[in-house]
Amino acid sequence: VGWSTARTPNENEEWLNLADDAVCHDVEMVDLHSNKVIGISTDCFSDIEPDSGGGAGFTGTTFLNFPDGTIVAQGNFTAQPALRETTTIDGVPITAVTGAAREGNSFIGEWGRFENSSGNVRVSGMVNTAEYAFMPGDSLYFDCIFEIQLFDEGANGSDTSEMM
Repeated sequence: VGWSTARTPNENEEWLNLADDAVCHDVEMVDLHSNKVIGISTDCFSDIEPDSGGGAGFTGTTFLNFPDGTIVAQGNFTAQPALRETTTIDGVPITAVTGAAREGNSFIGEWGRFENSSGNVRVSGMVNTAEYAFMPGDSLYFDCIFEIQLFDEGANGSDTSEMM
């Protein structure tokens, strides 16, 4: 949750070979129950296809960086203008709603606790795109919920089939 400034992919994201139009954002991940910061999420948007209605479709690649491991997931995103006036609990006006999903295993990289795991990440969110055009330097507000489902055993041998 929070504001982020778009940037080009850095050396940690180059292995993805993202399209030339890729922009990335770093934002804190906050546990919904404790309201504590539990890591940093990096979202990289690429293959951006604006539509005539003010929305866009794009590939979303998300690094979910937890203290004990990282999941990199990829899915198809859609962002569409909000049809009704919507404001976050913090008073930020929402201009678009967004969501992403992918059938089956959406993990394309995993390290630490999540090494050798597979799973799926689904995203539902609200954003403020008032100053955003998918360009480096643009400002974007995120208020998104990530649902992470782990399918199998991780490297530690324990059953990690869980919802996070």
